[in-house]
Amino acid sequence: MLFTGLKGCFSPLISASILSDWVRNGGSIMRSEREFHHTSCFFCAGMDDPWVKGLSEKSVTVLHASWVSRCVEKQFSMPISLFVLDDLRRTLSLNRDSPLKLKILTPLLIRPGRKLTTDCEVVALPNIQPDRLQYIKTEKPRTPPPSKSLVFGHTFTDHMLTIPWSSLEGWGAPKIEPYGPLSLEPSSTVLHYAQTIFEGMKAYRDEHGNVTLFRPDMNMKRMNTSAARVALPTFDSDALLQLIKKLVHFERDWIPKEPGHSLYIRPTMIGTQKFIGIAPPSEALLFVICSPVGPYYPDGFKPIALYGTTEYIRAAPGGTGAYKLGVNYAPGVMPQKHAAQLGYTQNLWLHGPEHYLTEVGTMNLFVVLKKGDAIELVTPPLDGMILPGVTRDSVLSLARNHVSGNYKLPNLPNLVVSERPITMKEIQEAEASGNLVELFGSGTAAIITPVNRIGYLGKDIHIPTGEDGMGPVSRPIWTELVAEKILYSHLHDPVHGLGDGGRIRGEAYLQLKPERVAMQDASAQMALLQFMSAGLDRCAVPTSIHCDHLIQASDGAEADLKRSIISNQEVFDFLESAARKFGIEFWRPGSGIIHQIVLENYAAPGMLMLGTDSHTPNAGGLGMLAIGVGGADAVDAMTGTPWELKAPQIVGVHLTGSLSGWTTTKDLILHLAGKLTVRGGTGRIIEYFGPGVHSQSCTGLATIANMGAEVGATTSTFPYTSNMRGYLHATGRGPVAKAADEAAGKGFLSADDGAEYDEVIEINLSDLEPTINGPFTPDLATPLSKFGAFVKEQGWKDELSAGLIGSCTNSSYEDMTRVADLARQAKAAGLTTKVPFLCTPGSEQIRATMERDNVTSTLQDVGAVVLANACGPCIGQWKREDKKGEENAILTSFNRNFKSRNDGNRYTMNFLASPTVVTAMAFSGSLSFNPMTDSLTLDSGNRFKFSPPSGQDLPSTGFTPGDTSFYPLPTPEPQPDAEVVIQKDSQRLELLEPFTSPFNDGNLELPPLKVLMRVRGKCTTDHISAAGPWLKYKGHLTNISENLLITAVNDEGGDVNVAFDHDAPSGITETGTIPGVAKRLKGRNQPWALVVDENYGEGSAREHAALQPRFYGCNLIVARSFARIHETNLKKQGVLPLWFADKTDYSRIGSGDMIETVGLANLLQGHPDAIIKLRIKWLHAGSALNHIRSQMK
Repeated sequence: MLFTGLKGCFSPLISASILSDWVRNGGSIMRSEREFHHTSCFFCAGMDDPWVKGLSEKSVTVLHASWVSRCVEKQFSMPISLFVLDDLRRTLSLNRDSPLKLKILTPLLIRPGRKLTTDCEVVALPNIQPDRLQYIKTEKPRTPPPSKSLVFGHTFTDHMLTIPWSSLEGWGAPKIEPYGPLSLEPSSTVLHYAQTIFEGMKAYRDEHGNVTLFRPDMNMKRMNTSAARVALPTFDSDALLQLIKKLVHFERDWIPKEPGHSLYIRPTMIGTQKFIGIAPPSEALLFVICSPVGPYYPDGFKPIALYGTTEYIRAAPGGTGAYKLGVNYAPGVMPQKHAAQLGYTQNLWLHGPEHYLTEVGTMNLFVVLKKGDAIELVTPPLDGMILPGVTRDSVLSLARNHVSGNYKLPNLPNLVVSERPITMKEIQEAEASGNLVELFGSGTAAIITPVNRIGYLGKDIHIPTGEDGMGPVSRPIWTELVAEKILYSHLHDPVHGLGDGGRIRGEAYLQLKPERVAMQDASAQMALLQFMSAGLDRCAVPTSIHCDHLIQASDGAEADLKRSIISNQEVFDFLESAARKFGIEFWRPGSGIIHQIVLENYAAPGMLMLGTDSHTPNAGGLGMLAIGVGGADAVDAMTGTPWELKAPQIVGVHLTGSLSGWTTTKDLILHLAGKLTVRGGTGRIIEYFGPGVHSQSCTGLATIANMGAEVGATTSTFPYTSNMRGYLHATGRGPVAKAADEAAGKGFLSADDGAEYDEVIEINLSDLEPTINGPFTPDLATPLSKFGAFVKEQGWKDELSAGLIGSCTNSSYEDMTRVADLARQAKAAGLTTKVPFLCTPGSEQIRATMERDNVTSTLQDVGAVVLANACGPCIGQWKREDKKGEENAILTSFNRNFKSRNDGNRYTMNFLASPTVVTAMAFSGSLSFNPMTDSLTLDSGNRFKFSPPSGQDLPSTGFTPGDTSFYPLPTPEPQPDAEVVIQKDSQRLELLEPFTSPFNDGNLELPPLKVLMRVRGKCTTDHISAAGPWLKYKGHLTNISENLLITAVNDEGGDVNVAFDHDAPSGITETGTIPGVAKRLKGRNQPWALVVDENYGEGSAREHAALQPRFYGCNLIVARSFARIHETNLKKQGVLPLWFADKTDYSRIGSGDMIETVGLANLLQGHPDAIIKLRIKWLHAGSALNHIRSQMK
């Protein structure tokens, strides 16, 4: 008999008539019809000779006989002997090399989700494919009803999502179409055998109107488990979730804005095959509908009464209780009515003669008991009868993190967390002994439902509840599920994101939901170009653009601003047009520096925001977390994609004492930078606490937070203070101050008592003195009293060539009034500055207030030049005409002093100091001058000594806004029809082409990589992608890539901007510039790698430092260590960053060496951690943007 090895493998779908026709016409393959059914073969064999004409199926597919053997052996591990194939050929009068002609009557049912193609290949059936989504908009859109009228489950949105499935074709094209009736045959299996599963999810609006889902991955996982249990098709969870998010976005106007309201989401799958018979359905439909709902307890928590039913059971061992099936719910309706007739709200489902507690109505159950000195939180185990609820898992995760100490919940007692059986007898005994603390249910609809009594065997068991209806365990857990402190309150998934009892700080990766994005004009160009390619019509969070980096300082504010607007007009036009199209607030040139504007307008205690500049932490001065990121990270937040951050360690800086005299908050952070070094804050948040915090002004705290970036800190923050309240009121944000007062009163804006820090640094402010840091690094700290000797020891000239104050770090009203006090003292003595003295106001509001209060005129009277409200010399936008190529020293109140940064002269030494020290020394012209002890000689021969300066924290008559034409309209609506302006053949702006994935050929290892160079020593983002004159190319990747690593040192030879092309063709020099050799490799399609030193990529959050190597073909960078922001930026652009396990191996790899990866394939093929899986998807796609774009289709 033919195919005896295939018995039972295939579906018996050949009809008897076809078989009879076949046998009559000479196709003697089977001995009998009965034997055919036993072998379950599905092939019809034949040829184009006349005998096949009798077949009722005419079309044939040509298959080589060798395919049959290959298919069988590959798919079933069941070899088919060649003599059988030869027998088949003989039967059909075929030569040995002739093709076998077969008709495929049905696809192979060899594995779920696979089929046989007409090309004779067994392939996977299509899974859910979001990129096939079709939109059919309703012709009769409705207005969502008032939220106060909503009744749970009665109102539905205009549209629904539908996805058909069949065993022949897999998952079909998804549709978002008008909500309406489904068309089903009366014989559909769902109507007869309850083949239906479903989930319950919610979409919420946060306080800023952003939409979020609560742990949707858990719902998708459970729905797949339920599908498998009732033989419905499983699906790609990520793909369905992506489509659900698209549906929610499409129906976003139906999501209520009122607190406690939400959009209930009901994914459902049903069997739709027309068939009366118990079998897996060959057709199914997955659909998702949405319903706006109000709070489960609109008037506050209402404890419920339960009926401990002994008449009915919900589930039994080996049954379906652990699955979200429709069949589990209908049998509970009649017992529910029975409980209501007895005066109870829901049933308490019991099981077995011992009356084990299982569930509460349709919720999971928790019992809280006293056990000696401990409190035990008990929930029945997942034994196959209990539904694995998403909220149940959340409650357990929070409780276990609290127990482990990884994340303590305020006001939650110490617990023992148990998943164990518990009986009604134990409940009765606990009530009698006073050890029954509380009992509550958990579920999607209500989150937490307290219980106040249980009716059991004719008697009521009374359960304690608090005044608000909740108990000592449920209350803090419910609160934690709704709002947490700053960082963890912004988790994309508040519970799952904290893990399950493992260590968090320094190890776990968090997925966060920032509330705002701010972008400066240089970095905004690339960020917007990336955002545009994502295909959204608006930003997911409030976003602003600030024109501050492209304004070059030279002659003074008015002239510099006019010239810079003209020279950068096409960039400003692009930014403004993109802002108009996508509803982004656009702060025009002249409005001020991004960080000062954010502090004045957007920052708020407890907020989490991202900014495309490394000094974004400046906003931490208002008790929030503001984090500097690259443009690709900003695009995450702008598109609503969870933003990833490795959970930082926390360094506590305990401040005691008080500042006095010449010492300022700038001196505090300069002193701390000397202690921590530029790497000491990497992977850490610096949190200041203690009595010394509360005596500092809000803007003084902002200075400290701003320069936290110079020690590599993720960000810096402070507890809420009265000075923050005063600043909020002074800047017109009284309601924010009121909300902050209320939050602080509940303990949300300060550290908990006993909070543990990974390191504590003690600083007595009374012991500090003014400090000067530099040159060429912000962590080389020297006390002012020792600075003169330091200059002499180094053999430097005791000369100051310029003094510069202001910038985002020190341009507050307090800073400016303190230096004005020194200027008044000097003017009274007849002094003017001896060197150029440049002042940069931080914002138009500061500039206008300075002018009104005569601060500006006071500075100008002693020789100051007031520059435009922009970054200017701090970032290299300084058209300096003197000291070119000469060694010289400048003193600035800026935050960063890397070589060549300020004026493009690598011999300029920039020393960082407070504005008051910079100002005083500008009158002396000497580096060794100490204004605390030294005096100056006047023209009269008399001696003059400065008194310690004083200033005002806030203007006594309030701030004045100045020229309001610089300001945007608040919260502008997107204008979808607006055109984004990019000039044709522009040399400043260039649309992005997606990077190709190195894995497109199916190989899961990187291709062989040639080492371009080994970079020696400090290599900041300034070294990788220089600023200054290159800023004009920020939006043109091709042009700006010409500066790749041009100030980096090649460790093989020690030269700057030198690389070696060991494969240079004849006639071409082997030595070239670094970008030149990189371009050669790109031209030869040779992927390459870099070997780099410690803290590679420190400095600004300049994503171009990752984009440019990738643009030229870099796939891998191996480092002794990476700076945090830059490592993330590399991952975002599809460059694999690897750390040397042994740092001494750095010197073992040189230019021209070839590198291959081993084991990368295993990583790419799957990892259990969701966040690592996301990073792998970035790498596999070629960039994070490629991955985001694929998810947005």
